[in-house]
Amino acid sequence: MRILLVVDDEVLALKATVRLLKGQFDDVLAAESADEAEALLESNSVTHLLVDRQLTDFRLGEELIDSWKRRWSTIHYAALMTGEDVEELTVPETVDDVFPKPFDMALLRSSLQK
Repeated sequence: MRILLVVDDEVLALKATVRLLKGQFDDVLAAESADEAEALLESNSVTHLLVDRQLTDFRLGEELIDSWKRRWSTIHYAALMTGEDVEELTVPETVDDVFPKPFDMALLRSSLQK
C-alpha cells in the first residue's frame, strides 16, 4: 500500500497538490503543519513524503524529512518543495529529491513512482 503525506502551510497549494496526486496512491494525506504531519505519521503507514521547505512554524522541511525518515521506517521516499533556488540548497541525504515551486507535475509524478 502506497500512502503519500503532503505537508504545506499554504492551504491552496496543499489542496491543489493533493488533488493532482490522489490517483497515484492508495491514500493521500494532507497536513498544514509539522505537528499535524507527525500526528498523521503516528497513525498511518506513510510511504512517501512531499514537504514544503519553509513552514510557518519555522521548521525547515529538510530537517523534518531527516527526522521523520529516521523515526518511521515505512517512509521510502521523501521530497522537498521550495520556492528558493534549488541549486543553492544543501540538504541531507535523507531527502531524495528537491522540486522548485511551481513544480513540473510530470516530473513530480514520475519521481513519486520510486
